[in-house]
Amino acid sequence: MLQRYRARYPDMDVGAVDDALRLLRRGSQLAQKLKAFFDLHGTTSTRFMAMIVIDLAAEQEGVLPGDLAARLDVSRTVATEAINALVRRGLLASASTGGARARRVRLTCHGRAVLAAQLPDYLSLMADFMHRDPRRFGERNPGFSGTKENRGCVCIQCGLPMHPSG
Repeated sequence: MLQRYRARYPDMDVGAVDDALRLLRRGSQLAQKLKAFFDLHGTTSTRFMAMIVIDLAAEQEGVLPGDLAARLDVSRTVATEAINALVRRGLLASASTGGARARRVRLTCHGRAVLAAQLPDYLSLMADFMHRDPRRFGERNPGFSGTKENRGCVCIQCGLPMHPSG
């Protein structure tokens, strides 16, 4: 396909451009798989990644919204919207650490249970995608089926039944 442009653009590095186009295609395919995963679980990539960042910072007694925005590489407004949505769903709680702007957010017991239920499928989807041969773009990725299993999980801290959708 790119060979046709070679005459018009003699300085074009066909191999580099071809590699970049393949990378963009793979990124698009992964984005589609992740969107299906997040849609299935009623969340967004920002909210899910926020939960992961907060979970990984559990020993710090939560994360400041500004720090979360920086770690997610989003605006503070986007991070605050994600935090508010997760608080409304009972997945996050906030606690003031001094001033009005110094409220740290942390996962609730329910939030930890929901993340623990969804994380294995998320990690499996990522690993399966990366193990797929990138030269076979037409094949479907067997890593994520798009169906939700009811695992009958119970939160080990509060004893409440938890549902993968949170």
